Amino acid sequence: MNKEQAFYERIVLVLLLVGTAMFYSVAMQSPSTTEGGDLGSMDFPKYILLLLGVFSVLQLIFNLRNSKKAAPVETLIPDKRVILSIVAILAYAALWDIIGFSASTVLFLISEAKILKRDVDIKTTVLISLAGTAVVYLVFGVAFHVYLPEPLLEFLM
Repeated sequence: MNKEQAFYERIVLVLLLVGTAMFYSVAMQSPSTTEGGDLGSMDFPKYILLLLGVFSVLQLIFNLRNSKKAAPVETLIPDKRVILSIVAILAYAALWDIIGFSASTVLFLISEAKILKRDVDIKTTVLISLAGTAVVYLVFGVAFHVYLPEPLLEFLM
């Protein structure tokens, strides 16, 4: 790991520790209900947050120890696929309210497949995108009753 990566890892670890502390504080102040001697409703989140905090502190200690051994900073040029993926994610989020979850998800999956691997078969990509979108819609929209915006379907029906 070079010095720049070690520095950014430290920043992320400190932010993670701050967030963990904030969530732990909320978990401590929230009322906890229990029945029959089982774990209270806020006990499990407290334990998970404690584990996250301990692992973050340990990783921060290892990072600080190893930062002296870090390699010099190289010039990092991001792959254009990263930039295109970020743009695709932003467009995907923006299209939810315009064309709906299903259409935007299919378009996103197809475009992301083409961004990541240009020579992917378009027929296979379309089939996988349609199937994946259908599975997600059935699980979340139908089984769990999560609202997924579908303005085009609502307009047509």
